[in-house]
Amino acid sequence: MPGLIGSGNCVLYHGSILSISRSGRQTQKKDRVMNKVNWLSYGFDVYSPNTTWNDVPGIYIFTGLNAVGRWRAFYIGQASSFKDRFANHENWAAAVRLGATHVHALVVQQAATRDNIEAELIAACQPSLNVQLK
Repeated sequence: MPGLIGSGNCVLYHGSILSISRSGRQTQKKDRVMNKVNWLSYGFDVYSPNTTWNDVPGIYIFTGLNAVGRWRAFYIGQASSFKDRFANHENWAAAVRLGATHVHALVVQQAATRDNIEAELIAACQPSLNVQLK
């Protein structure tokens, strides 16, 4: 059964999601590697970094797989617009140097809720590129 299991240090197992076309052939989803990944109790969608982002607010995590195939958080942040924030993010290049290959994103409309979720995730995961809120 495909799925992800969180561990105490915010590293998650990687799994692959395939969609079935009407002809019955399996195809990889274009922008998402899998449907959902749980970081703590929050369900994030997983995207490739070249995704065309919508103008929606939320929380994001720059992630990559470690040597044993688990997701590792390199940077956790929030945005009032994913589209505007990812146009030229100042931490993406550094995250890539550390091994980031994907962005996990969660739409969260209210700014106060984004503040709380971001702080909770940073405190629990201690991503190497986050210098505030640790």
